Amino acid sequence: GIFVLANMVFFLSPLFLCITTQPSVKPTDSINLPALYSNWKKVKDQGTPPPEMNGHSSVVANNAMHIFGGCTAQGMCSKDVFSFSILNNSWTVPRLQSSVKMPSQREGHSSALVGQLMYIHGGSNYDGALSDFFVLNLANMEWTAIEQKVELPGPRRFHSMIYYTPHDS
Repeated sequence: GIFVLANMVFFLSPLFLCITTQPSVKPTDSINLPALYSNWKKVKDQGTPPPEMNGHSSVVANNAMHIFGGCTAQGMCSKDVFSFSILNNSWTVPRLQSSVKMPSQREGHSSALVGQLMYIHGGSNYDGALSDFFVLNLANMEWTAIEQKVELPGPRRFHSMIYYTPHDS
């Protein structure tokens, strides 16, 4: 995945994390990857990075990238959270708390950031497609299941979710 924070562009692949500094890049810009490749530098990170995963999701908050879930090429799915500190280039596995059940292992789910909250929806695991909804409070690393009081779309995977706030004109 690719994300922009301040004037840094981050690119995460299964093999490496790279950062390039582009003073003119804004979070709303389209990014021409071939033009940026000449400026990429492999980050010398610390800690234990996540295993190579497909179908994970990530959000950026508090100067860190937070990654949830995904499955390996061998089909082993995860419900782990990994955090990458942008300030000191280090990986951690936060200690998660839950007042109720935590999300199961999954891939192909969607995620969106609202303030300090990482929402995840759906995806799939060994039992098939999912329609559940969870939120991870990134301030205290606590999971909460969201009670569905209205009918949501059915089970789905490899979909998108965004947070939208209309602007006053």
